[in-house]
Amino acid sequence: MAEYVTTDAAYASCMWHQAALGFAPSVVVLVVCSAFLATQALLFATVTAGVYKEGNRRPISVLSVARNTLGPRAAAGISICFAALLTATLSAQIAKGGDLVVELLAALGAADLSSLRVVGCLAYAIPCAALSLSGRNALVTSVAAVLTA
Repeated sequence: MAEYVTTDAAYASCMWHQAALGFAPSVVVLVVCSAFLATQALLFATVTAGVYKEGNRRPISVLSVARNTLGPRAAAGISICFAALLTATLSAQIAKGGDLVVELLAALGAADLSSLRVVGCLAYAIPCAALSLSGRNALVTSVAAVLTA
């Protein structure tokens, strides 16, 4: 068994299994997953376009798409799943942003903050929250333009 230097045992285990299975099975799994995700995206786009046309071209949401296609009970379940997905995505982004802040401070010569990951997460999350809650669309648009340039 190959040795991996990592702090995450699950990641190391996944890497060992991938290496043990080989390149071809990994490519097959990635192609199947990519095809599934592309099919799912096209299906969602098709349903969304249909709901948009039916709704006299009013703005729509995941909730309105689910309500129109699956009914109100399913829409409630889908809304809960969608909220959980967005919460998980936000948590992951804050955690990665916190890591980047810690690495940036370490590169600038600050004290070793690797054990204080929470500080990095807060240093990232508080300005992001202040920016989004400021209510100034021009400010948010200009920051987004700088970040995506």
